[in-house]
Amino acid sequence: MALPCPKCPSSSHFAPSPARHPRTMASPSISSIQSQPKRYFLKRSTSGSARSRPWNVVYMLEASTKEPVHTKIEVPLKNVGNGSVSKISSEEFRDLSGINVSKEESTVSITVVGASGDLAKKKIFPALFALYYEDCLPEHFTIFGYARSKMTDAELRDMVSKTLTCRIDKRENCSDKMEQFLKRCFYHSGQYDSEDNFAELDKKLKEHEAGRLSNRLFYLSIPPNIFIDVVKCASTSASSANGWTRVIVEKPFGRDSESSAALTGGLKQYLTEEQIFRIDHYLGKELVENLSVLRFSNLVFEPLWSRQYIRNVQLIFSEDFGTEGRGGYFDHYGIIRDIMQNHLLQILALFAMETPVSLDAEDIRNEKVKVLRSMRPLQLEDVVIGQYKSHTKGGVTYPAYTDDKTVPKDSLTPTFAAAALFIDNARWDGVPFLMKAGKALHNRRAEIRVQFRHVPGNLYKKNFGTDLDRATNELVIRVQPDEAIYLKINNKIPGLGMRLDRSNLNLHYAARYSKEIPDAYERLLLDAIEGERRLFIRSDELDAAWSLFTPLLKELEEKKIAPELYPYGSRGPVGAHYLAAKYNVRWGKPFTRQENTVIQTCVVACYGLAFSGGFGSYILAMNQKTYELIGPDYPGNRAEDVKNPSLGWMIGFMFVVSFLGLFSLVALRKVMVIDYKLTYPSGTATALLINSFHTNTGAELAGKQVRCLGKYLSISFFWSCFKWFFSGVGDSCGFDNFPTLGLEAFKYTFYFDFSPTYIGCGLICPHIVNCSVLLGAIISWGVLWPFITQHAGDWYPDNLGSNDFKGLYGYKVFIAISLILGDGLYNLIKILYESGKAVCDAQLKKISLPIVSNHENEDPELSEEEKLQNKVFVKDSIPTWFAASGYVALAAISTAIIPIIFPQIPWYLVLVCYILAPMFAFCNSYGTGLTDWNLSSTYGKICLFIFASLVRSNGGVIAGLAACGVMMSIVSTAADLMQDFKTGYLTLSSPRSMFVSQLIGTALGCVIAPLTFWLYWKAFDIGSPDGAYKAPYAVIFREMAIIGVQGFSSLPKHCLSICCVFFISAIVINLLKDWTPPKVSKFIPIPMAMAVPFYIGAYFAIDMFVGTVILFVWERINKKDADDFAGAMASGLICGDGIWTVPSAILSIFRIDPPICMSFASSSST
Repeated sequence: MALPCPKCPSSSHFAPSPARHPRTMASPSISSIQSQPKRYFLKRSTSGSARSRPWNVVYMLEASTKEPVHTKIEVPLKNVGNGSVSKISSEEFRDLSGINVSKEESTVSITVVGASGDLAKKKIFPALFALYYEDCLPEHFTIFGYARSKMTDAELRDMVSKTLTCRIDKRENCSDKMEQFLKRCFYHSGQYDSEDNFAELDKKLKEHEAGRLSNRLFYLSIPPNIFIDVVKCASTSASSANGWTRVIVEKPFGRDSESSAALTGGLKQYLTEEQIFRIDHYLGKELVENLSVLRFSNLVFEPLWSRQYIRNVQLIFSEDFGTEGRGGYFDHYGIIRDIMQNHLLQILALFAMETPVSLDAEDIRNEKVKVLRSMRPLQLEDVVIGQYKSHTKGGVTYPAYTDDKTVPKDSLTPTFAAAALFIDNARWDGVPFLMKAGKALHNRRAEIRVQFRHVPGNLYKKNFGTDLDRATNELVIRVQPDEAIYLKINNKIPGLGMRLDRSNLNLHYAARYSKEIPDAYERLLLDAIEGERRLFIRSDELDAAWSLFTPLLKELEEKKIAPELYPYGSRGPVGAHYLAAKYNVRWGKPFTRQENTVIQTCVVACYGLAFSGGFGSYILAMNQKTYELIGPDYPGNRAEDVKNPSLGWMIGFMFVVSFLGLFSLVALRKVMVIDYKLTYPSGTATALLINSFHTNTGAELAGKQVRCLGKYLSISFFWSCFKWFFSGVGDSCGFDNFPTLGLEAFKYTFYFDFSPTYIGCGLICPHIVNCSVLLGAIISWGVLWPFITQHAGDWYPDNLGSNDFKGLYGYKVFIAISLILGDGLYNLIKILYESGKAVCDAQLKKISLPIVSNHENEDPELSEEEKLQNKVFVKDSIPTWFAASGYVALAAISTAIIPIIFPQIPWYLVLVCYILAPMFAFCNSYGTGLTDWNLSSTYGKICLFIFASLVRSNGGVIAGLAACGVMMSIVSTAADLMQDFKTGYLTLSSPRSMFVSQLIGTALGCVIAPLTFWLYWKAFDIGSPDGAYKAPYAVIFREMAIIGVQGFSSLPKHCLSICCVFFISAIVINLLKDWTPPKVSKFIPIPMAMAVPFYIGAYFAIDMFVGTVILFVWERINKKDADDFAGAMASGLICGDGIWTVPSAILSIFRIDPPICMSFASSSST
């Protein structure tokens, strides 16, 4: 006889000791009950009540010993013709059996129908073994596998043994237990609709039952369409003659109300409702079974369990894999039938039911039915469906749902569904129950989330702002994986002051309980053997559940509503987030960090062409109106050098030149971002902003950084708005022209213009960069330009405009470019030398080029975060051969097409332009990485001047302007790409995805930018001096081209000589930086950074220096705080100022000017 087992108390119920009859057994002692698990104390019942409970008597112990509650024996069924069955009386039972039930041994025969299937192999047999391993099965039991496959007993045992594990309590006798279990496993092959085959099974079962009281359990692990055939054969040919017969039926229970009712009716021809055990394995999950305990045995929860305190309830089911070979089956049902109508709806009913009269199965199921009948049928507007599509991540391509060979290519079956359900009763009226279920999502989980209402008149609401989710409590019941129950509360952070934090009161099962949680199938199989129906579904429950979903399912299928596609591994369709937002619920974030980065990159690439496309400069400089504004009598301004804007040639020109910049520097991405550690301030600020959206708010530091960023973003935005009110009309108004250092210094651009952007850049850029910029400003605007200005009239005419190459402007442009080219060429040659050396080493050591390879010798000072960023950044490499071949191919196409668009420029000069472009692109990207200044227009002007001088008077103006466009586009897009690579590096985004996003954004920009310009060109008088859009740079660029035709001789005196001096100086400074010891070289300025203020002005150098002084002082006062928050503060300042440009542009479009012009003048002049 089986002995009572402390691990499985029910084991004693199968074979009570012969010395004690159930009707006369004394109550157990206190010590014996205390040694049993909690499961022992629940009142177990068969057939829904105590009326039909054989032997499974459970006693309730109170203060004094009580008589046991007696139960009647569940009687077997008899055939009454046509396969129908009816109950036989106890007297008939005794007469037929001829035995004394109280003393006769019993046996349980378990037949797994469909034993060769995956469910049987992976779940049912392992669950039965686990029960046997825990001594939860009776002493006498037999397991039979039944299927159509031909198989011997030995082959079945071999198949089953591969899936058995001793996972619960690893003991030394595991193999012995497994061997004993397998000896009780047998196999019988037969057809599912053959009564003869089942009769043969019956004979084998009787042989093993050996005259004992036989109880038989059939587990139907087969498709629903053959349920009735099997039940008919089993009931007529293989049911128990003197014990109980029960049948476990696997879902799905039909496809809709009609098919479900037909299936139930078919089963009830041969079985009573008490014999049918409809299994939903989610009801056997530990946390689901714990729902009623959590609610009804804890005083703290029951009063809160209503509409008065609960704002919403979320039931979430997600899998991180697709159909994986089950597409044919899944396509017939879909996610709504497969998950929502059963698993999630059953959990909802358990969660929302009223307190049952008792723990009796029928009482609990009655309350569940009441909930289901109180629910509104689902409406289409409250449902979102989706289907996963193919997606590539980390170099791995994941298939779409329709890529499954067993799924039709035009399938509309949803793999994702989200729905809002409502229970129209007094307890839950108005509370949304939000369900979400899907496959191929970003993670695997099943959980219940209960969000409570916010505290009325919360004293601490200022600490939370408008974010209700931060202020409300939330109860989370994580069903799987890593089972847990935790309550989110608001808590004071220890220390002085009043700072609040969101904390979790966490019951983590793995940490709290050493015993491993049993599988759901173990619990449900044991319940079925014991006759406990509490966790099985009754027929009226099934009817009520289908009545909710059937109208929706029919509407979806009749209207052939297409599901919204979502990428494999994402958070599901965006529509689901809108559905949740409708009920003030946030389901995570609609985009991942990489998706946010990729979208931002695409948008920046698109609108970047509006700047580098030259629609307000070199393109307008070619048109007839600009020619007429300058005047036909102006020397060199020829009527032949005119090309009016046209949508066709502008789009074509954009397409043939815009993509080359993306391929020009791809191979150097690692050098620029990782090796040189260039900051790219705008890219860094964008990354910090994106990261703040995806920060774990449970981390105190991360939360503080997000708040810091938000605070300074708000300050920057409102300050920029405030400045706008005083900026008036014209270029001399507002804080941007505030003579903070005096009017004389202001004349030479030495003033602080209160720019949050450049102060933020100063906080991000290294101190040496900011000091180099300031030094360049002092040398140029403090010394060199005043010195050259003194020679006006000698070195150059003193009556020239501020943008005339023949005057001071020529010195500014060419000397700045000389410094930049000297620094850039030195570093480019240095990289080429190191790369060549690496190629030689690769032949000997078989290592990859440093441009695309991982660090072989990691810097030991790198943090774990930096190591991870480096690893991700170099993982998805863009091959050098791909970048080089792409650039060559595009250059060849462009070389052939540009002379067709602009006949004035020969093809060989276009080719020369593309040979020089990578060098200029590197110099511009390097400078952008240091100072955030994109000087693409400056490089364009250099090309304009050089190519106009090469073509001369025979079309030199148009040739120079076209060359300017080519160079501006290449160097600008290359710098933008590096900015975005820096953003991707800091957000752990794939470089390949960034590159592809840039390609898409550039392609969009090639169409959108010309179209937008064309709309303005047709709607407004663009370029008119008296119009709203004066386009002053059109005249300036055309005049530059006219001057360029005259060649270098038109430059002011000594310009080229001074340029050579600065070019050589840049190379010497770099040599000193490389040859001197680090303790000296770290103080040597950077020529590239020094060059920027030569052309731009000294004001931004002062702004950046203010930022670096703030950081320097901050580091001296509290270095840890400076390290933690300087980046967040800088990003907030930059982003806030940048965001203001949007409303500012809108105001400009509607011709709304600032109301006040604040300007300054000398008191003597007034």
